[in-house]
Amino acid sequence: MDKKQKRRIINIVKKHNDDPEKVAEVIEFVRQNGGLSYATEQMLKYQQEAFEILNGLPNGGQYRTGLEQLVRFTTERKK
Repeated sequence: MDKKQKRRIINIVKKHNDDPEKVAEVIEFVRQNGGLSYATEQMLKYQQEAFEILNGLPNGGQYRTGLEQLVRFTTERKK
């Protein structure tokens, strides 16, 4: 996006986040510009990194299991 669009979106997020019409405008902009796909890709990347880190912990431990469940919950849940 160009600088003008960027400033407008940032302004809406910072100062007009309680205005449903403005929020809908930002949501539509994000959808049209691939923001959801990008966010999903990034989320899956961080999910994989988290699992790689957790694989360094002992198997079967309650803490590792709990952390794995937390990662799955936050990355695989539906709306």
